[in-house]
Amino acid sequence: MILFFASGQTALSGAEQTALAANIAANPGAYSLVGYTDSTGSAAANASVSQRRAESVASIVSAVSGSSVTSATGEGEATRPGTTGPADPRNRRVEVIKDGCVGPGAPQTAGDASAGLGVAATVGALGVLAVMTDDDSSSGSTSGTGGVN
Repeated sequence: MILFFASGQTALSGAEQTALAANIAANPGAYSLVGYTDSTGSAAANASVSQRRAESVASIVSAVSGSSVTSATGEGEATRPGTTGPADPRNRRVEVIKDGCVGPGAPQTAGDASAGLGVAATVGALGVLAVMTDDDSSSGSTSGTGGVN
């Protein structure tokens, strides 16, 4: 599953939390979470935002009966394959990987350049849950540090 975030946002809205929890409840197990940002902002700020994104998703996953989080890490800036480059908003994400998913394209390491494609290829029966939040200019709830992605 891939969850997308608006610039500077580290938390999912109530509707997004409900959708994530429902998907995890339908597919209980252990999960590894990896947060990322685009290249806007300093490397230090982006590392912090990516970690907080992963921890935010971890709190939702671990609250679902029968599921747990084995790791929640922030990798900072990372360009997802299929994007227009490092500043693309689709790089602001958390990848939710069910432990034990294997197959062609499975991510070898969290920092692997093909990790984004591997997640989509390996979730199989889980499907891909893509949650796109409103941009920062909307009235949706966001938290974070302004211009940091």
